[in-house]
Amino acid sequence: MIRGVHKMFYSSQVDELRVFIRDKLQFSYTDLGDGWLIFNLPEADMGCHPAKVEDDKISPGTHNISFYCDDINKTAKE
Repeated sequence: MIRGVHKMFYSSQVDELRVFIRDKLQFSYTDLGDGWLIFNLPEADMGCHPAKVEDDKISPGTHNISFYCDDINKTAKE
């Protein structure tokens, strides 16, 4: 059974996004330093990464969702 999620937002305005999530949504967080906040959600975490329009890897406005579980083989069978 999937028991959690790792969520990532990519933004060209990452500082503003972090402030919005921290101050307006009031999500608790872990401060890793240098502006890196990891937002703590029940059975989940969520991060905000910088991205630029000219970036060849990740474009602003994209996201990434990863599920995690205790036993991948059992979960795949379910």
